[in-house]
Amino acid sequence: MTHNPPKPLGAILSHPSGPSVNAGSSLYPLAVDAHTLGQMLGLHKNTIEQYRKDGVLPFVNFGRAVRYPVHQVMAALDRMAGLTEPETEPEPSPA
Repeated sequence: MTHNPPKPLGAILSHPSGPSVNAGSSLYPLAVDAHTLGQMLGLHKNTIEQYRKDGVLPFVNFGRAVRYPVHQVMAALDRMAGLTEPETEPEPSPA
């Protein structure tokens, strides 16, 4: 059995079928596990876990359970795809 490395996130974001989740919709839970997020994005759960380990996707720990905040994940994917500006801290005003 050969192990295929995860697809580069850019390839997923530019693929016609990939991610089409409306994170603004109230139909989605606040946070999901890797399997559910993988189904939402059309990725294998191992790919989701690898992206977490690589620091690509935001996540939270609830004890031993790892959950992915759906709105934060979608915002991160939008930023990586260049659909939104990166979040920046406002510049302090000169005194």
